[in-house]
Amino acid sequence: MKNTFLMNGKSSLLLISAIVILCTGFFILSCGNDSQRKTQDTDRGAFAIDFSQCPGTLCHVFAAGDRINPAPDVSDTELTVEAWVQSKATDGGIFSRMDPSRGITLYVKNDEPKFGMRVQTAMTSTPGSPTPTAEYVVGSGFTLMKDAWTHIAGVIAAEDHSSVHPAVTCLKGDGNAGGETEIPHLDIYVNGDIKNCGTTWGFQGDPVAQIPPDPATGPQFADNPAGPNLALADVLSGPIDGVGGTISAVIDEARLWLTGKTENQIQECMNTELGVGGICNRGDPDLAVYYRLNEGEHANATDFSGNGLSGGVFKFTPDEEEWEDGWVPGNPNLQRAD
Repeated sequence: MKNTFLMNGKSSLLLISAIVILCTGFFILSCGNDSQRKTQDTDRGAFAIDFSQCPGTLCHVFAAGDRINPAPDVSDTELTVEAWVQSKATDGGIFSRMDPSRGITLYVKNDEPKFGMRVQTAMTSTPGSPTPTAEYVVGSGFTLMKDAWTHIAGVIAAEDHSSVHPAVTCLKGDGNAGGETEIPHLDIYVNGDIKNCGTTWGFQGDPVAQIPPDPATGPQFADNPAGPNLALADVLSGPIDGVGGTISAVIDEARLWLTGKTENQIQECMNTELGVGGICNRGDPDLAVYYRLNEGEHANATDFSGNGLSGGVFKFTPDEEEWEDGWVPGNPNLQRAD
């Protein structure tokens, strides 16, 4: 009996030691009640990815959720998607959770930052025909300067913003003033300043495609994509607003929040990496995905939110090959975190 007790004690000691070693080797939000990261955090300094160096027609950071670490559900919710961009040329996706008929994307068209969303209309399509889709886009009216670091943020806001950004107003879907009061509506910010807002009013139909109006008569949220995918530098699954493919730009500090941030909240943390604790906290429960992009080498992009959506850096080939040559110094104006 004594030998059995000693053996069990040694086993327990070994188990505790193993847990301590694991908690030391990986970045842990907590070794207690909070979630644990599924991949080791890699931080070799302030890096970013220059997608203008793509050796083909498409390069992106691609991640897919699974049963254990599902991709964020962007339907029926306010949200914020943001990133720092150093533009090299026009057009392309920045950060997307999208399929051909549903989802959200931050992108650039003709050097203008834009934010868009898709919903599947209530009308059913005939067999073999495309799924009827409503597309809502808000432009910033801002022209990106080449090689200048620019912060871009798109928001689906679920509150009346008539007092939050009174200087910027927009039209409702029915053509009347007051779009900034709609719940929800779209906002777009450049360098922390509100630039424009837009409606997500019910689909008005497409006579050319012979798609009748959707019976929805008010603003609506995005629909969640059917697949589990999300990507940097790609709009995913076909163009939106005529834009598709890789953006020719450097991307840094890409974040997806499941909350609609205001101008003050965006300004609060746009100039710093997210650390542990404090106001700019990467342990915030509303932070769904966070690509810090400080790996600096190889073909991995860690999700620093702790939600397990780390992605691979790929170039488009029949076999989707890894791409390791796009790493460059990141935004030098960002305050480094732990």
